[in-house]
Amino acid sequence: MQLLLLWRILYILIVYQLNIGLTLPNSSYGTNFTEWSEDDWLETRFLINTKFIFNRQHYEHISLHTRMNEWSLQLSYGNGTNLNKLWPELHLFLDHRYHSTNLNNSIRGYIRNECYPPVFSPLTNDSNTRIPELAEMDERIANYFISDGFFRTINYVHCTIDERRRNPLIHIQLDIYLVTNREFQSLLYIEMSNATQKLFSDYQARFYLHNDEPNFKYNFNISNINYPLNSNTSLVHMIKLYNPVIGVSSNSAIISSNIIIILLSIFIWEYLFHS
Repeated sequence: MQLLLLWRILYILIVYQLNIGLTLPNSSYGTNFTEWSEDDWLETRFLINTKFIFNRQHYEHISLHTRMNEWSLQLSYGNGTNLNKLWPELHLFLDHRYHSTNLNNSIRGYIRNECYPPVFSPLTNDSNTRIPELAEMDERIANYFISDGFFRTINYVHCTIDERRRNPLIHIQLDIYLVTNREFQSLLYIEMSNATQKLFSDYQARFYLHNDEPNFKYNFNISNINYPLNSNTSLVHMIKLYNPVIGVSSNSAIISSNIIIILLSIFIWEYLFHS
């Protein structure tokens, strides 16, 4: 009888251990993983109830992806089962040629990826109606692109990547803003902590911004992010996704008009007296 009871207890323990082994790999947030392979990845999706404009398209879905040595942000619209990705990806990856494989030994601490509801300009013709968040964004952009004048933001979306790893001990803090102005011109605004910038610099990180359009490709390395934003703890980089309109000065217009008049006078002179 005692032997039979012992076998039953042993059987229960074996089944319990097997269940733990089967259920742990299916978890995502807040897991107690002791290992994280290069093939594992996390995807976090966000549905935006009100469509926002970016790069002259309307979107309603944002996805953030995290892997061992790379991160990406994707925009899309449509239903959840068949997403149409028009402006698909901002891709951040570490160059494997510069020992980024060292992160393959890191253990996941926590990953808190988040995209917040868009900030919109109100539908009004009253220029005195101001949204503090939009006004602050306009000021940041004006300070970065000093010669461009006022940007006049109508909407933006803010996403954050906040991630801790162990072995090696690292903390990644990255803020991404997708910003559009009233002329429907858009820019990408990236802000990161100094510690994150140094980590990415050590691993030769690169950003790749692209979609299905052949001429929509932006590729830059971490050394481009070197503009301090009113702080000693963070750095900023902004990318215009439009061609700025360069105004012609009055002096240039006068000079151009004079050249046209001189050329026209020479043509008339040649036609009248040498024909």
